[in-house]
Amino acid sequence: MGKGRPRLQQLLLRFQTMAKKTKSRYELKEKLGEGGMGVVWRAFDTVLNTDVALKVLLDANDATALKLFYEECRKQSSLAHPNIVEIRDVGSFEEDGIRQPYLVMPLLRGITLASIIRSSPQPLSTERCVDIFSQVGRGLQAAHDFGLLHRDIKPSNLFILEDDSVKIIDFGVAHRLDVSRTVGRKGTLLYMSPEQLSMKPLTRASDVFSLAVVCYEVLTRRQPFLASTEDGVIEAIRHLNPPPESSLNPNVSVSIGQVICKGMAKDPRHRFASVMEFSEYLRRAHHDDSFLVFDPDKFAPRLGKASEAYQQGNLEFAQELVSELESEGYLTQELEWSARLALCQ
Repeated sequence: MGKGRPRLQQLLLRFQTMAKKTKSRYELKEKLGEGGMGVVWRAFDTVLNTDVALKVLLDANDATALKLFYEECRKQSSLAHPNIVEIRDVGSFEEDGIRQPYLVMPLLRGITLASIIRSSPQPLSTERCVDIFSQVGRGLQAAHDFGLLHRDIKPSNLFILEDDSVKIIDFGVAHRLDVSRTVGRKGTLLYMSPEQLSMKPLTRASDVFSLAVVCYEVLTRRQPFLASTEDGVIEAIRHLNPPPESSLNPNVSVSIGQVICKGMAKDPRHRFASVMEFSEYLRRAHHDDSFLVFDPDKFAPRLGKASEAYQQGNLEFAQELVSELESEGYLTQELEWSARLALCQ
């Protein structure tokens, strides 16, 4: 106890000093937004003489969570990448006896992808979509290579600057790739991967799934797994496939639809190996309508067996085969037709 007390006093003194620094350096001007993880303020940096975005984390009562927050902030601050928002400062202050950590970022000039989707009367063009997701892919790949999963890829966390460059923001629930299991069900339900919902180990494929979901929404202005209840959303993410993008937006080719469908495969082993591979396939599909993700020779035999089982009245086996193909991310006109037949029974 005697040895620990000086250390505790040092920590308290340090946080008190940081609190004074925060109150003297950053002048809060207006609240920009609020979410489950914290509040973002427009603040004036009196040292650099410029406006910044200051995010105050709310869930900081747990010492382990606080340690993880600073650890992830250190990692993100080392990610010097043009498609990831930079962290300029990290600290904490005490207010009413509660320690509140904060981080400081540049005040970005532009709009979130969520705002673009809401304000646009028509879906974005495939060309602009490919450009956006190519940039996001580069940023996410850099984070993955550095050992971080984002875990909350969604339109409101993708910021489009005035020059059309893209920044990935809010690594508040980022997860270390070297941790064997996920720490709680963190993220946004509509964009979570099936393994994220099941509290299974996460891989790069989890961010691939979320990225594909966002891509689907951008091109259709519709969330692929939207339902009236939380349980309905979970059921859809785990077991259902949304309508092909081409059925909702005639400007989306079958090739692009196949890329997105593979990205949303229920089984992470059947998605793309990386976010860069996903964005590269998206680019190839955009420039070549004849480009196909799925090799007919790999799914045709199983699809034939499903059709034969259906003709013989073995609907359960037919549905099992179709569901297996769908779980692997396959999207073809023949498979869509077979799935409709099975569902009608």
